[in-house]
Amino acid sequence: MKMFPSSHQQMTLKSMFVFLLAILLVFNANAQSDQAALEQAMYNLPDVTFKKISEPRDPYLKYELKIRQPLDHHNPGSNFYDQQVILTHRGFDKSTVMNINGYDIYHAKNEIVEMLHANELNIEYRYFGKSVPETLQWEYLTYEQVTDDLHRINQMFRALYPGKWISTGISRGGQTTIIYRYFYPRDVNIAIPYVAPMNKSPEDERIYAFLDTMGSPECRKRIFDLQVNLLKNEPEMLEKLKWYVKGKNIQFSYLGSLGKAFEFAVL
Repeated sequence: MKMFPSSHQQMTLKSMFVFLLAILLVFNANAQSDQAALEQAMYNLPDVTFKKISEPRDPYLKYELKIRQPLDHHNPGSNFYDQQVILTHRGFDKSTVMNINGYDIYHAKNEIVEMLHANELNIEYRYFGKSVPETLQWEYLTYEQVTDDLHRINQMFRALYPGKWISTGISRGGQTTIIYRYFYPRDVNIAIPYVAPMNKSPEDERIYAFLDTMGSPECRKRIFDLQVNLLKNEPEMLEKLKWYVKGKNIQFSYLGSLGKAFEFAVL
């Protein structure tokens, strides 16, 4: 038998819906009322251009920014590049999260931003995505230059957002979060890195001790035997892989060839 909510339950559900709708409208009104002040403030910032990308019904304001950064912060008269930053504004009185990417901008929701209902500066890593200079001068792709980018962004927006500041990132973004705190310990109130691998050398030998002791000897031997078997039968395996990727948009140019990709995967 189909059950229908009672009149009391219907009123309760209706009340909850109205309450949630009212909260959404308040957030929307607050965010939209900030638009003129925010855009005027960003217009006055040096080396910043912006484009509004939020929709009228969004409970926040969202902008795609281009921030003109020196390639070499120690020589500001050198070449420049445009760094992509996505700003989500929820209020001038809110905390601000610097979401540090290790590569291209990652557009998924950030849990710290959501928990704190904070403003967010989602920052792309130099030389990735849309943040690529016209000439790739690799000597300027260093952690010192990267954290100088972050510091400059922090100093630009501190006047707009005087509340608490938080930096965070995942993987190489988490790594950069730690190194940013090292170079500029006063830029943020707290740094929250996620899964941040801190390499000690180009070939970090700590991984070998880890792999040699993980799991049981029997398990490690089974994995080793499988690796040897796959490599001994590489021609047959590559034929199967060629059949598997046929018609799929899978590229192997990053590693050089299908054969190299296979060997990397086995190892």
